Amino acid sequence: MQTTTRDSLFGALLAAPIVAFPFARSYLIFYVAIIITAMIARRTVPALRAERDLALGVALLAGPVLITVIALALSTGNIERVWLEKLGLILIAGLLGFSIAGLSTSERSRDVTAAIVGLTILFWISDGLVQLLFGKDLFGISANTQLGGERIGAFFENPYRYGYFIAFLAALPAFWLLSQSRGRLLGSLALISGGTVALAGGSRYAMLGYGLLAMIFVLVMTRGLPTSQRKGLLIGAPIALAALVGLLLLASPSLQQRIADTLIILDGVDRHTLNLALSHRLDIWEPALALASDNWLFGTGPSQITAAIKPYLPPDSIFVTQNIDVMHAHQVLIEVLVGTGAIGLICFIAYYVRVGVIAWRQRGASATFGWGCLLAFLLMWMPFGSQKDIYGSEQMLLSFYLLGLGFGFLRNRETA
Repeated sequence: MQTTTRDSLFGALLAAPIVAFPFARSYLIFYVAIIITAMIARRTVPALRAERDLALGVALLAGPVLITVIALALSTGNIERVWLEKLGLILIAGLLGFSIAGLSTSERSRDVTAAIVGLTILFWISDGLVQLLFGKDLFGISANTQLGGERIGAFFENPYRYGYFIAFLAALPAFWLLSQSRGRLLGSLALISGGTVALAGGSRYAMLGYGLLAMIFVLVMTRGLPTSQRKGLLIGAPIALAALVGLLLLASPSLQQRIADTLIILDGVDRHTLNLALSHRLDIWEPALALASDNWLFGTGPSQITAAIKPYLPPDSIFVTQNIDVMHAHQVLIEVLVGTGAIGLICFIAYYVRVGVIAWRQRGASATFGWGCLLAFLLMWMPFGSQKDIYGSEQMLLSFYLLGLGFGFLRNRETA
């Protein structure tokens, strides 16, 4: 009885960061609590020894930063504090992942964690649907129009943050439900609901992320079904996704505006038109690549792009004329290349592919919540783009949170 209670508490603690995630940075308290609890319970050290894929992640993300710090220190004669902060952040995030894997050894802990996380994200999605339909969320609070115009804010105060994270976190309740008996229908409904509010937010990154999530979910869900049903779902899913976007176009002004902005490219394929269609991204990517080519081996240091890119920006870009800071590269691979050079880029791609292979190998009978966590990590760092700085604390900690849950749940489930 005492062991069951303890395991239930461990499970609730593992889910707590997701419950607190919409509330500014309060989720950091629970990250710290997870690390301390795992150390007291003597679960972290065994996980450090057993979780080779997590250790590889720490090495391939922290290693290039360390090499960059040393190289820039030798060449410039000084070490920026932010470089050491980012190195420390990756190590702490890795420690978090190991602690999560260590605390998830009990089946009871895993069940409680998956249920709380799944239900919490379903609540966020329900809140978004209510706001989409009635203009107010479940608490009677009107949509936040101060940030992002018509974009849905729902349970999150910041509407950008909501649409971005729902696009890949919708994988967690979908795969949790899929792992239950007769969970195909419920998992599909959860994913469709999540897609509705993510797409209605008008983020192209969310659209791409959700589209990939939906198709991967269908591929995994149809395993074991008769051939005729499998073919029908594989053909019907893209059609249904297109229909969903069409319906949302009627209800979401922000989606209409975003698609209209993108379709500007139909007026011509010149650089100016393409730049406008991509929300001035070319005025970031081209200078960022030029910056990276001048620092191709070791990079300029993590999270240094804001100051480093300014001499490379086109004088007529809005970032110069309107004095707007470029906070990050808005493209994962360019961000890594600028931050830690070719060494960091090679390491990042190698680990991304590694996690993808591991996740896909688990797509059969092990299509569980843990599989969904690894998929959410992959979607968050899609090479096609990014709405966040890869070296930012929110992204890095969430990355290893998902990796810790994914690896811990899958490994411990197989050995239980």
